[in-house]
Amino acid sequence: MAHRNLDDLVTSTEHAEPVHPWRALIENHCYLDAFVDKGGMSLLLMDGLILVPVIMFAFFYPRQVLLSVGALLLVAFAIYESCVLWKKRHSAPRA
Repeated sequence: MAHRNLDDLVTSTEHAEPVHPWRALIENHCYLDAFVDKGGMSLLLMDGLILVPVIMFAFFYPRQVLLSVGALLLVAFAIYESCVLWKKRHSAPRA
């Protein structure tokens, strides 16, 4: 009894090539090749994926959204400033 894989079974019974959606996405780079080359448009759309739910949430919970966004901006600013200070200290020329 020969061992056949599922693709062979589908080809012999259905007379059609099997489709592998995950494999097709990986081989075609998730069909984003032409989309990503357009500069910052993909970043803008990803920001929209985050911003739209926050705006909708802000309609019902404005104080919580304001505090959350403020805390997020404060943390991002602290991380940025710590990176700037670290770079100033570690990029000085050494004698």
